[in-house]
Amino acid sequence: MRNKSAVLAVVDVQNGFVREESAHVVPVIADLVKRWQAAGGEVIFTRYLNHEGSIFQRLFSWSKLMASPEVDIVPELQPYLPMATAVIDKTIYSLFNDEGQKLMSERGWTDIYVCGIATESCVLKTAADAFERDVTPWVIEDASASHAGEVSHEAGLLVAARFIGPRQFVRAAEIDPRRPGSMSEGQSTDGAGHLDAALLALTRAYQDAATAIRGTSDPRAASISAARLTEAVQGMSDSTARVSAETAARQQGGAE
Repeated sequence: MRNKSAVLAVVDVQNGFVREESAHVVPVIADLVKRWQAAGGEVIFTRYLNHEGSIFQRLFSWSKLMASPEVDIVPELQPYLPMATAVIDKTIYSLFNDEGQKLMSERGWTDIYVCGIATESCVLKTAADAFERDVTPWVIEDASASHAGEVSHEAGLLVAARFIGPRQFVRAAEIDPRRPGSMSEGQSTDGAGHLDAALLALTRAYQDAATAIRGTSDPRAASISAARLTEAVQGMSDSTARVSAETAARQQGGAE
């Protein structure tokens, strides 16, 4: 059964952005796209195109991704392009250029599942822009990566949590291929669902923080993991308070 209100956005998985630090997400994304399309879901791919005189060239002295093969979407995803709803070329971080904004409005999607490269830039900006346009963003954390490495990826997730909310993260395996874009039982919109999702996020954050703090020699990575754990603890506290308030309200209503 297809969920027509949700779209999967695969951001900038191009040859020029795939290197040792980011290559591990390509098979994850390919499998997700395959399952999503097989279930009848809609997919958008984006391609970043740099150009002479761009602000990236002027401020970063960065002149890559101006031509093929760097700008091409990776071979592993090429088989899925013909079935895509759109392949959007862009010169900015976000999917939401004029073409992307028009497509989102015309299709009436209420949810966007974002994955790709890089977590701390184009994935983050697309999710934040969706949030500001009243489209519910979900970041697929294990299908996103940074070509700058794990620390930048973790930083992107941390900032994304501040932008779109600490419960807006999923993993590829949690997405039901029969109902792409539909919430799993652990992510339902009732109070108990929020509590389950918050508990899952807290568990992940604790595991990541414990591993980072015990095993890393990079204090930045440990600091980022600890900050994510703090965010998750707050999310769990908020969810617990919400469920308690809703339960009390139902009990009061039943007594009247």
